[in-house]
Amino acid sequence: MKKLLLILALVLSANAWTSISGDVHEKCKEAKDYVGCMKFYSEDALIEKNNKKEIKDSEIPAQIDIGRMGGQGSGVKIDLFIDDKYIVSHKGKSAISVKVEPGERIFCYATTRSKSCNNKFGPIDKSGDLLRGGRILIKLEPNQRICLKSCTPFWGANPSCNYWEYISCDQWDLEFTQSGRFKNSKRLTKINY
Repeated sequence: MKKLLLILALVLSANAWTSISGDVHEKCKEAKDYVGCMKFYSEDALIEKNNKKEIKDSEIPAQIDIGRMGGQGSGVKIDLFIDDKYIVSHKGKSAISVKVEPGERIFCYATTRSKSCNNKFGPIDKSGDLLRGGRILIKLEPNQRICLKSCTPFWGANPSCNYWEYISCDQWDLEFTQSGRFKNSKRLTKINY
């Protein structure tokens, strides 16, 4: 009779047990109170699973993609600093893609010779506009992606150049990834910060 009630309880609660792994069954198959054992271990497993999901959601990085198309001044090195830490120097016709932990970050992207990124005591611009230069406070959301393009006109030779601009990330991918114009992978640097 007990086995029949046990089987009936399991059948009626089939949906609750579908997510339980074989490990939990293995732990409980010899237990006197199989149902109680299954509930105990499955609740622990569910709590652990939810905790892992919360951790993963908070760890989804944001991404900042910066591409340089060349033109006048393309030989000038530009340093990227995040949270006052040097990340990379960017030169010429190339692109960088930086994965960044979400939250408030100090972003600085300026020519090496300007030293504005090296000055931790300099003012912080809170506008969030990455095109303004200097040290800028930005707030990044998980999975947010910001795409920027730099193109300096050379005596009117390229009217599509507009110095610095935000562009759609689809457009950025077309212009700067291996599937776009920059098919040589050496021109695209991926960085996890």
